[in-house]
Parts: sequence; C-alpha cells; structure tokens
Amino acid sequence: MKYINLLFIFVSFSFMNLSAEIKTVAAVQQTATVNRLTPEEQQVIQQARQLIKQLQSGGTVLTDDQLLIQQTLMGVLWIKDSGEFEALSTQVFNAAKKAFIEYKYSHTQEKLAVVIDLDEGALNNVDYHVNRLKEGLGYTTESWNQWILTSKATAMPGSIEFVKNVYDNGGEVFFVSNRPESQREATLNNLLNVGIIADNNHLFMKSNFNDIMPDYRKEINSKGFSIVLYVSDSLNMFDDNPGNSNVERRAYAKIQSKKFGTEYFVTPNPIYGSFEASLEKDYYKNNPENKIKIRNKRLNIEYIKKLPEIK
Repeated sequence: MKYINLLFIFVSFSFMNLSAEIKTVAAVQQTATVNRLTPEEQQVIQQARQLIKQLQSGGTVLTDDQLLIQQTLMGVLWIKDSGEFEALSTQVFNAAKKAFIEYKYSHTQEKLAVVIDLDEGALNNVDYHVNRLKEGLGYTTESWNQWILTSKATAMPGSIEFVKNVYDNGGEVFFVSNRPESQREATLNNLLNVGIIADNNHLFMKSNFNDIMPDYRKEINSKGFSIVLYVSDSLNMFDDNPGNSNVERRAYAKIQSKKFGTEYFVTPNPIYGSFEASLEKDYYKNNPENKIKIRNKRLNIEYIKKLPEIK
C-alpha cells in the first residue's frame, strides 16, 4: 500500500481578496493512505496544492479567482509601461492615416467616413485595470460603469492626430461603443477631454448594456458616406461573425489578410476582448478553476490535478 508523507508549512501568507491579511505559522506532518483519506487528510492535500500554486506564482498563495486576475498583470504592465505599446499603437494610426489619404485621392467625389471602436480603439482604459489590480480585484460590471463615469480614460497613442487628419482631409470619424446610452455624456466628455474631435452625431452607443448594437454601418451609409476603414482591437468590428472559436477567427484573419493594413486596422490589447470568449463555447459561464483549465489547455499546459512528492 502506497503512502504519502506530507510536510506543509504556512509562513505569513495573505489572500488578496480579504480585507485583513491572514498570517499563520504552522507545521503539519501526516501520513495518509492514498486510497482511504480522512477529511483532515484531504484538507492537508488541498493545502499542499495551494502551496504548489504559491511556489509557481512567485511566492503568493492564490485562489483560482486571484490567479485569473494575476494573469492580466503582464498585459496591463505592457500597455502602461512599454515603449513598444506606444510605438505599435502609433504605427496603427500612421498606417490608417496613409490609407485614408490614398483612398481620398482616388475617390474625390465621395463623402468619406472612418469608424473607430471606442474602448481600446480611441480610448485607452489601462488605468481602470491598474486600479483594480491595486485592490487585488478583477473586472466587474459595477466597477467598470463607475470607471466610465469618471471620464478618465486616456487617448490611444496616435488616435488624436489621426482623427484630426481625417477631418483636415475632408472626412468624418464615427465612434462605435458597447457602452449604454446612459453613459453618453461621460463618454463624450472623455473624448473631448483628451483632445479627440467628437460630438453626439458621431457617437453610436447601445440603448442598454445588454441590447444589440444598432446597425451603424447602415445609418452611416444612409447619410451618404462611404466607410473607408475601421480601427478596433477586435475582429468583431470588421465582420459581424468572424468566427466563434479562435481557430475560426485566425482562419478569418488569413482569408481577409489583404484588408488588414488597408481597410482593417487592429489596435493592441492583450488584457481582454472577444479572443478570450472565443477560447471555448460558453467560456464566461465557467467558474475560475475551469477558466484556468481552458486557458492552460489551449497552451497544452497541464492543470495541477495531483500532488507531487514533497521532500
């Protein structure tokens, strides 16, 4: 009969989602039968698994929910701190500027329009995620709505100059957002505060948060405009159905490859987006543990299922 010798030590650990830091110093050594574990022995094994997660995550004991939140940190840091994000976003808008001007000179009789996705297309919401990480928390609808009302998002690098250039060359820019109409004033104020040319006639929003986005393409076209190009962090802006899975979405990007950089322009966003929902059907209905398993599965990384030997 096989036995597992467990030595588990807790030393001054804290859980991020508790208001007060939990500090415990204890040592547990116990011999347990693999096939006949008591509730106390099962608890020791669970604690040991938490220790494994602690060692793998750099010294902090994390629950599955906290691990999900922690996994956004590098993406947030990259947007907030890297020169590469600044350069890449600027590059997107410089390329879009060139494409617009080239189109204008070959279509001089048309009214030309550009469509920009509001969040992570025109506005950069990285500070929302920074604030949540400081509190050890992730995205919630309530906190996101509160953030929008502050009108404190910054401009995506290159977006201010691009919008101005479109207007200087006779075009107009329309912004499209998943935000509800109740947040219109705060949203418009945010655009104007950062120096982006905008008004209510050029801002499309949902009637309510859970409503379907209105057919902005049809409305823009009804005003006599031809849409020259789109800027967004999501493929969903370019097509109503670019695919339900990331396999399908990558295939879509290959099929439409000639449009990227000429008509479709993708802004960088490694924090959140439709790519995550496309990891697996009904992804957001899963609990934190299953979400981690789904993420790991896409990279062929095994989720911790058994307790390795602890010497």
